[in-house]
Amino acid sequence: MSPQRTGALAYYAAGGSVISRSGAKVSASAAALLAFYQQEATARRLIGDEAGSIFCSRMALELAIAIARTDDWRRATAGVGRQAAAED
Repeated sequence: MSPQRTGALAYYAAGGSVISRSGAKVSASAAALLAFYQQEATARRLIGDEAGSIFCSRMALELAIAIARTDDWRRATAGVGRQAAAED
């Protein structure tokens, strides 16, 4: 794992899904991946790998933000279908 950042966000929310920079949907595994990054950041810090710890922490933060935005999107759109059906 490289502690060097390249390009755009590694994870972002789009249409109720968490998407990786490569374009793969990671919504189903997002929580497990977040836990991995958090554990790896701690492990890297304990062995003195500051760059690796910071990298993993940033990945965890980007993923956490994407998960939160996905949840926001889902809550915001949850009532749309019911409202449209009620108007018909």
